[in-house]
Amino acid sequence: MFTLGDIRNIAIQIEENGEETYRNAAGVAKRPEVAKMLHWMADEEQRHAKWFANLRSSKILSAEQKEIEAMGRTLLQD
Repeated sequence: MFTLGDIRNIAIQIEENGEETYRNAAGVAKRPEVAKMLHWMADEEQRHAKWFANLRSSKILSAEQKEIEAMGRTLLQD
């Protein structure tokens, strides 16, 4: 079971992975217009990650939910 925080963290990680992928691809692109597009896409992914990072839930978690959230965070990091 994932908490809202876990889902937010997954979304942030997906965006960060996408940004890194696009920047790496831009670095090896042979055509300048392709590199420019890939840099734009990386910038968009960075913007999305910041948006997700600013999402906060007003719901108060129970002790059990906090424990589950901590376990989920550990799983995601591993």
